Amino acid sequence: MNGYFPVPFVPNWVVDWQTPEAVQVSAITLAVGIKALFFDSQIGEEEPSVAIPDMPYHSYDHLEKFQTFLSAYTIDGFFGSLLEVVDVKGWVRSDSTPVPITTTMVNTLLPGIVGYYGAGQPVDVFF
Repeated sequence: MNGYFPVPFVPNWVVDWQTPEAVQVSAITLAVGIKALFFDSQIGEEEPSVAIPDMPYHSYDHLEKFQTFLSAYTIDGFFGSLLEVVDVKGWVRSDSTPVPITTTMVNTLLPGIVGYYGAGQPVDVFF
């Protein structure tokens, strides 16, 4: 596969992956580091804006036998490319949430909305 494999059931979504170091095997661990970049094959590879951090293979501070570490690089790349290959849209109606969404609640994200529409007004979100 030459380091690329398609994501099943999602047309044009591909993962470019590599294992920069050999698998580490000991009496108690099996560790492998994988660098993965998700991308839309019609657009091409786009690196996330965050740097690839040094990641641990195993934390001896925790007793869990199965450990996984994800970086912001992988998460940003995953969601950035997901939005390119999947048509994400929908409605969130203020009265359909456990706590109704109001102008007061979203004023931090949308400064001035309270001044324009008034405090405590219901907000429906379309995305």
